[in-house]
Amino acid sequence: MTLLDKKKKTKFLSNFTASEFINKFRKNEITAEEYAMAIVKKINSCEKKIRSWVCYDLESFIKKAKKVDTEFTKNKKSQSLTGVPVGIKDIFNTCEFPTGFGTKVPFNPKPGNDARVVTSLLDNGAIILGKTTTAEFGIHHPPETINPIDNKRIIGTSSTGSAVAVRTGMVPIALGSQTAGSTSRPCSYLGIYGFKPSFGVLPRTAMLKTTDTLDTVTVIARSIDDLLLTFDCIRVYGRNYPIVHSKLKKHVVKNKIKIGLLNGPKSHLINPIIKNQIRLKLEKLDSKLFNIREYKLPNYFEKAHYYHELIYSKCLSYYFKNEWKKFEGKFSETTRSMIEYGFKISNTEYLDALSWQNKAQKIFENSMNDFDIVTCPSTADESPYIGEKEIDDHNLIWSLCRLPSITIPGLKGCSGLPVGIEIIGKRFDDYKVLEVAKRLDENIN
Repeated sequence: MTLLDKKKKTKFLSNFTASEFINKFRKNEITAEEYAMAIVKKINSCEKKIRSWVCYDLESFIKKAKKVDTEFTKNKKSQSLTGVPVGIKDIFNTCEFPTGFGTKVPFNPKPGNDARVVTSLLDNGAIILGKTTTAEFGIHHPPETINPIDNKRIIGTSSTGSAVAVRTGMVPIALGSQTAGSTSRPCSYLGIYGFKPSFGVLPRTAMLKTTDTLDTVTVIARSIDDLLLTFDCIRVYGRNYPIVHSKLKKHVVKNKIKIGLLNGPKSHLINPIIKNQIRLKLEKLDSKLFNIREYKLPNYFEKAHYYHELIYSKCLSYYFKNEWKKFEGKFSETTRSMIEYGFKISNTEYLDALSWQNKAQKIFENSMNDFDIVTCPSTADESPYIGEKEIDDHNLIWSLCRLPSITIPGLKGCSGLPVGIEIIGKRFDDYKVLEVAKRLDENIN
């Protein structure tokens, strides 16, 4: 007797998080096929309007879900992600689906292998539903995906389709990436959860490379539990990764959590309403559990946005120089301008920028010695209208410093639209950041 047969469901099945589905699946309260059918129904009802997917195969998806049920009935065993549908940003290689990178520049669309993180998802029982839309080459030029909350507003790039697919219940978990704010921004605007782990903890094998010292695989979901579940499945393990093996430890925060409320170079751009909200929410936290103080980001970071653009543009001009010679006219204006700027940057300037980046991580972590985490609004305000410029925020600083950061819902703009709360820790403090994010989520939302 399933959950549907008993008519005990408390919400539409496609809105179940992965953790909720797994719990009910293992108790025989729901089948993988029922969950899959609910998601298919959701996709059929809204995908034509929203356009968050590049491609998917719903018939194959249902067949795989049925196979999951058959094997579970026979063996009564399941893996961490058994039967969980996952969306993959269209910058990761997948054997089953073509890869287009969100561009009109022609590439071989069938790579013949899976990205390492995709393989890990499959090894843990997940079902790859399809490929989600991305900004061109995961940079800034947006896809045609529609904001499901307000179709007159932007979503934020570049993990656009992954964020929308999760927000609308078309998939519980999706892979994204972040080089500046590509996950934090769309998750902030859509009121969902996004996790950018420490640089180097998630493998980048067989995915688009644009910037060697910045590109990071990310996870997008509708709960902290799902972020942790996915992170544990796709991160690297063992002594073959000596730095991660020695430094990435599971944290249990026993004492009062020391939180720094960020005062940084872009804080003056944050909507005063948003500033006031986050301060009030933090002040209402139990003082026995949380200690809140202002955290002043060192003046060194006043040049962060300048160096980030320099590093990013120089790498783009290097990686796309061959395509540039053949297909210059097929690049978007946004991407074209960054590549052209990159050609003008000397190797000496680039190496100086890398030195600045390495020093930035050390300065940030030394300045955090009196805090467990730092927090701030994920974006300066709610999602801007289409055609308006996004206001600068601090997200690219966390990318520059290779730090773990999580976006959780919690704030609202003038129109009542979502604005996220960002939680940042030292590099390799990923489990601490996840744990603090869960505690804040429970106490704020």
